[in-house]
Amino acid sequence: MRILIDGYNLMHAIGAMPRNAAPDALRKVRHRFLNELGALIPPIEAHQTTVVFDASIVLDHLPKTQSQKGMTILFAADDDDADTRIEELIRKHSSPKNLIVVSTDLRVRQAAVRRKAKAVKSEDFWAEMKARKLKPAHRPAVPSREEKARSEGLSESESAFWLAEFGHLESAPETKQALRQHSDFVPTDEEIARIAREVADEPDLK
Repeated sequence: MRILIDGYNLMHAIGAMPRNAAPDALRKVRHRFLNELGALIPPIEAHQTTVVFDASIVLDHLPKTQSQKGMTILFAADDDDADTRIEELIRKHSSPKNLIVVSTDLRVRQAAVRRKAKAVKSEDFWAEMKARKLKPAHRPAVPSREEKARSEGLSESESAFWLAEFGHLESAPETKQALRQHSDFVPTDEEIARIAREVADEPDLK
């Protein structure tokens, strides 16, 4: 468990908690809320998320532990309320510094702080999840023509073009002098073409 959520507290914070709803109507609203929450939380994080609800308004025939969208859903059937169950889960957590507790309830937040867990207000958590969902996926930058040429090399037509334009540089005195200074360097046709293209791109030579 990495994220621990005070269920009805979060529903209330985002305006999803109906007033005076019959148990069956509340179950349907809660189901829709959990579907929306599960859609906002990435799958890996969802499987590390536990949502706790009060059990006083849960239909008797429903299991006290459920799974929805990968999340673990707990109903505090054996506790006074959801806060008591959440405090117990925080107390027993093996790595509380890595735990995120979502609630605006002061009692729950204090329980998180005592064990050095991260306490996040419900409305802030919801806003962050929605912002992450709306953030465009990272797309790799399209390589420039120069970068593509460096990684893939010049095509036959490009090599022929540059050799036709600047092939005479191979016999130029300056080139021969440079080669004498670096006698171990023997450029290929492609390297000559690349050097010629770089020379052509110099602003003062255009």
